[in-house]
Amino acid sequence: MTDNARIAYHEAGHAVAAISRHIPFESVTVDAGGISLGNTVLTPVAFAASSLDQLVGRTVVAATGPIAECLAAGCDVLISGPDRDLIVDCLKEAEPNEQARELLGRYIHAKACEVVTAHWSFVYMTANLLLEHGTLSRDWLYRQLFRVAGA
Repeated sequence: MTDNARIAYHEAGHAVAAISRHIPFESVTVDAGGISLGNTVLTPVAFAASSLDQLVGRTVVAATGPIAECLAAGCDVLISGPDRDLIVDCLKEAEPNEQARELLGRYIHAKACEVVTAHWSFVYMTANLLLEHGTLSRDWLYRQLFRVAGA
């Protein structure tokens, strides 16, 4: 698998998860430049205005990128190292104890795996659209996915 394909699947995982979890986003790209190889631009939400469901949803969206990338590459779906640390950092805002963080981390991982596997055909399609077009607006991607889903 090429590096571009890995990046496309990674970002496609984020975008499809955002759609399925009703998390607003603006665009998804594999042409981010700089230190970022790709980017899914979530619509900013003030932490204080976020419900627990929104916070968990955004954390699930964060976890789906590496999972989609791993599945596409044929590797084991396991979050470790920096990706797991990122998820734990997202959850530290509520300052749960260590055991609660670990349980929540496992829950997030399970939910992220569930989202990616349940919507794999959309992840696949989004990754291929990213490889073809580079950047997709949320509205354009919605139209493409729902056109296929309705067919």
